[in-house]
Amino acid sequence: MKRKSLITIATNAVIVLVIATLAVTALVASGQQAAFAPLRQGTRQGTVALTFNVYLGEEYVRQIVDILDHYQITATFFLGGCWVKKHPETCQILVQNRLCIGSHGYSHQDHSRLDYAANIAELNKAQAIITEVCGAPTNLFAPPSGAYGDALLKAAQDLGYSVIMWTKDTIDWRDQDVDILISRATRNRQAGDIILMHPTAATVKALSAIIETYLADGYTFVSVADMI
Repeated sequence: MKRKSLITIATNAVIVLVIATLAVTALVASGQQAAFAPLRQGTRQGTVALTFNVYLGEEYVRQIVDILDHYQITATFFLGGCWVKKHPETCQILVQNRLCIGSHGYSHQDHSRLDYAANIAELNKAQAIITEVCGAPTNLFAPPSGAYGDALLKAAQDLGYSVIMWTKDTIDWRDQDVDILISRATRNRQAGDIILMHPTAATVKALSAIIETYLADGYTFVSVADMI
């Protein structure tokens, strides 16, 4: 009888140990996931952010800056490193207008397919040219096509980046119907919206209406950096 009691106690102790181990593992995994999670929406009440991912459309970037200046609002430009190298003068216009600058990688890679070392290399290459041309490093990264995996998230965290996604995608790189772009950017408006755009002819035409719609609802435009 005494032997059975000891066996029962030992069995219960093992069960408790296993449960505790699983709980700790779950907490650690949860903490890691939270630490690596991309930002998809801001949390500041009454604010929204315009973002522009830039690898092409240099001629439209300047027009976008003029529109932002007209409304006296800010935006965040995620710049491809190879584009920065080709267009340093336009980058300086962004800097002079105190617009927020983030990284869009160097050569439009699919970061979900890159391993940790390749992600580190791509991020560092982009950071080097952004720092050289714009005068300061950035800690914001928007992966091309929104593609990422665990290797990218780990690399970004180790290099001190926040990974930025969006709540509203205008898909203006594909579609050039101005009314469609305005609708995608403004429907179901909510605080913390991050609106994804690119420098295209249709984007330039749609931008004022998008801005005015949010301003009419009392929203304030902020940079992505101010949302973190």
